[in-house]
Amino acid sequence: MIPFYNDNSRIRLTRLVFVWLFFVLSYQWWADLMLSQLESPVLLRLDLDLTYWIIHLTGIGELIRSNYPVALTFDITLSALCLLTAFFPKRIVLPLLTGIFFLVYCVLLNSYQCWHYHNIITLSLLIVPFCFKSLKTFSLAFTGLRYFVAFIYASAAIWKIFRGSVFNSGQMQWLIEHNYVDRLAIDDYKMNFLETAMFNLSKCLNFRARKPADQRPPVTLSEQQSNALPVIIAQHPSLYCALLASKSIEITLDHHEPMRNSLLYGENLFI
Repeated sequence: MIPFYNDNSRIRLTRLVFVWLFFVLSYQWWADLMLSQLESPVLLRLDLDLTYWIIHLTGIGELIRSNYPVALTFDITLSALCLLTAFFPKRIVLPLLTGIFFLVYCVLLNSYQCWHYHNIITLSLLIVPFCFKSLKTFSLAFTGLRYFVAFIYASAAIWKIFRGSVFNSGQMQWLIEHNYVDRLAIDDYKMNFLETAMFNLSKCLNFRARKPADQRPPVTLSEQQSNALPVIIAQHPSLYCALLASKSIEITLDHHEPMRNSLLYGENLFI
């Protein structure tokens, strides 16, 4: 049975969703990931994605990339639209404009990062139901979106299993390292049952693929790389473990206590 929303519930959902989008954009501002903060990038990656090609063929990407005032205006307008939609939830034109601006932002950000970052582009789907004026259409679209999101996760899991990606030692290790290293860097962090199961599964899958420490080639770093080592190993903890195993360089991380503890712990997990 499809639930049908009334005006009050739609207003509450509108405010909840678009305030959340504003907080997401606030984080993007803080992380220097808005278009005006990319410093006029010259490289881009589109892949075989028709949406990306269509948006770039309009010329809007080049206009924003090469013109800082335009990029800044775009970023401020996008952030303001999220707040305006939350304050005026019955104005249908506001979600429409927010959805267009947000989609363009996600496409241009991914293009100029040369990496199709999936974490926020799916939020553009969340805006779609609010672009319909009819309560019935809104209810059908919002309910359909919930099932579609479930389909995305389920189909992705099935694809990884049948394709064999989940059994690929490099991919499994990469996913675990990049998804959980930030949490492990927190003092006294305790893994839940699912995280423990993921680590144990990764260890079992990677056990035979790993070479003994004495068979690995030594890893050497230049002086400049050594100075940037805390940043490097924060993103790639396996590099730290390889350096320890090679015994080719002495590393001290006493001034990075949480990072040192997590990486020492990670040595037992990923090696």
